[in-house]
Amino acid sequence: MSEHYSHIAVYEDTVTLLSVTNKLPHIFKTALSRFYDSGLLASTSRDILYWAIPILEKYKTANPAKAEDETLMKLAAAIGWLTHRGADLAVKPILKLFDSDKSARFNNTECSVYFDAEIYRQVYDSGKKTTRSTYNLVTPFSFTEHFNLAKTTNAQPAEAIEQMMSFYMITDWAMLNPFVTTEKDCDIWMKKMQKQLHDYHEDYRMYIEAVQNPREERTRAYLIDKNYYNPNDGIIKTVRSITDIETTKQLPESLFTESDKLSVYARALSKAYKYTTAGIRFYQNEISKKELFQIIEANDKRDE
Repeated sequence: MSEHYSHIAVYEDTVTLLSVTNKLPHIFKTALSRFYDSGLLASTSRDILYWAIPILEKYKTANPAKAEDETLMKLAAAIGWLTHRGADLAVKPILKLFDSDKSARFNNTECSVYFDAEIYRQVYDSGKKTTRSTYNLVTPFSFTEHFNLAKTTNAQPAEAIEQMMSFYMITDWAMLNPFVTTEKDCDIWMKKMQKQLHDYHEDYRMYIEAVQNPREERTRAYLIDKNYYNPNDGIIKTVRSITDIETTKQLPESLFTESDKLSVYARALSKAYKYTTAGIRFYQNEISKKELFQIIEANDKRDE
């Protein structure tokens, strides 16, 4: 699932549900309160499981009262990574359908853009609502050609973010690619790196068009026919009605039951809630690592 807003929305809604159902141990409450953006950034990241579970395992013995910032940042990120997993397993089957479409009328990249556009409209009310992030600001200008007019005071320190991402791109991300250390020809190395970077490129104009001028046939194919988002689904209605995450609520377990009748987004949210609660149970030694992998429908080898 390559969507951005969709992953972030699943993360935010999952944290809301975890908070009001009192499923968060003290250390996770502190982590998500102080380093909410760490989880949000992780929710849009790849290779999620193979960071999240080792982190949960490593910091099981951390003292909540004395946990260092790095520990809290990583625990928040683990929650974000697990919500990503839930979203992926609900959405990827839909994207694969369009990836295999030989008619060339529809494609998975455009489908993911239309998913994001729908989340922008439904969850963030076309920019009238924003995320709880300090940096990821959503505004009515977010999907327009006048994006630079958005009010970004104290919200988007672009230069600082650019420097941070450039550093990680050159160091951590680059070293994850096998050819970085095995390719001896400098020219070939540069061509491979360039291709890798281009694979992550997206044309922002696609987002603008999907929000401002969505095509009827594409809206039907991507959103309506696939039942991407239904505001009447129980879990969606519930999370939209929550205005205070500090107030504990008793929510019926049936609310989190997965069903093919639910919209794709509702299934993504149900899975994300299921996976994060399983991750927390693993952290608290209530289930084994093997059981956790079974719950999140994965194995201990890279399956993505």
